Amino acid sequence: MTSLSRTPPIRPDAMRPQPPASEPTRGLWLADLRDLVCTSGPLLLTDLLMLAASVLLATTVSAQLGLPGTGVGGMLRVLAPAHFISYALFGLYPGCALNVTVELRRVVLGSALAFSMYALAVASFARDTLEVVPVLLAWFLTAPALPVARWGARHLLARTEWWGRRALLVGPPSLLAEVIARSRELRWQGLRPVGMVHDLSAEGHPIASLRAPIAIVCAEEPWEWVLSQPGASRLRHVLVLVPSMMRVFGESWIEPLQVGSTAAFHVRNRLQFARYALAKRAVDIALCLLMLPFVFPVMLAIMVAIRLESPGPVLFAHRRLGRDGRWFSVWKFRTMVIDADRKLAEYLAEHPELQREWQETHKLKSDPRITRVGRFLRRSSLDELPQIWSVLTGRMSLVGPRPIVADEVVKYGDAYALYTSVPPGITGLWQVSGRNNTTYPQRVALDAAYVRNWSIWLDLYVLYRTVKTVLRREGAC
Repeated sequence: MTSLSRTPPIRPDAMRPQPPASEPTRGLWLADLRDLVCTSGPLLLTDLLMLAASVLLATTVSAQLGLPGTGVGGMLRVLAPAHFISYALFGLYPGCALNVTVELRRVVLGSALAFSMYALAVASFARDTLEVVPVLLAWFLTAPALPVARWGARHLLARTEWWGRRALLVGPPSLLAEVIARSRELRWQGLRPVGMVHDLSAEGHPIASLRAPIAIVCAEEPWEWVLSQPGASRLRHVLVLVPSMMRVFGESWIEPLQVGSTAAFHVRNRLQFARYALAKRAVDIALCLLMLPFVFPVMLAIMVAIRLESPGPVLFAHRRLGRDGRWFSVWKFRTMVIDADRKLAEYLAEHPELQREWQETHKLKSDPRITRVGRFLRRSSLDELPQIWSVLTGRMSLVGPRPIVADEVVKYGDAYALYTSVPPGITGLWQVSGRNNTTYPQRVALDAAYVRNWSIWLDLYVLYRTVKTVLRREGAC
């Protein structure tokens, strides 16, 4: 038995013989209730504060436009309890162990349900007529604000010692090593590991002393056998990890089914359905058209800066493999000198120790070919802006696997079929997960995970993370 970092150590002298499995563990339900309150309370407070801010802004804008509307207090008297009820129904309190895209979906749908409840209450019981514009504006503000505020609150709360529900890690060290390595993700998800036990059948396990109502189980034996052990009878909640699915991103849309007498997982490849592919295409076009008025002046300024620094064309086209393995041109702002290939060959000849870095990633952290303006464009990812044209023409998507060259096909291996089943993207899971700080196998795994887990919610999450990554220059070369 061992303990995790930033948690109290489990002392051998504290390991007392446990009562029989049929005897309830005293104090466990009280500790669980305390964890529920401490975990749900800050998220509930965050939701109410952002809801109040969104309603206040919506009513202020409506008043400035001369539109009639209900006061902030009048709207919140109904919207606050409606949000609490709808979010509780969607499992957002305490909202532990939720995938970020699942949480985004539940928050947006929960807000839609709450505002629908508000509209129904006003139409049924209020004397005044329902003012549609302020209500719609409040919902449009709430839909993006609440998920972002929740994610920010989780980041802050995960640094504390008291937030989150106590969890016990169960399994052999070899299988739990990856779980322990991702302990920060567990804390962000509202799970607070307080100890580890390798065998639930052994006497003196720390379940009662740690009062952990949740077990995160990763075992080599069948999970039914694990749950039949004496220690498992004291656990209120059991999260069974599937080792074959413990990847860099996991699976977001698994549906449990039963085939005959055997449990099964239903994984749906959504982008193979025409309706989902059409929805993704519609979102791409709509977002590109919305961005153009803001992006076009920036593109003009970049073109002037490139021409002032070095002679040559402003744009650069590179042949890449896209959907169905077809070649197409990826347009970027030129970030290198004109004789880039010759300069690279000379540099690698002078620095043979960098040959391996170039062969593995096709990138150099100190690339002599890049101009000063080009270095800024790459760090800010502004060199990708011309690819908006490729999105409008349908050869690329805003979010998707990164387009690759022919030499990279072998590195994708069996995942190459997944890569070519969708249009490549300007941004994707790889870009928001460390970019050049990740290995190439991790990049392939992230691209494959994106295709398997695609949804509108995942695209919106990646776009949000892209803005954050670009502003903070995370993993940029």
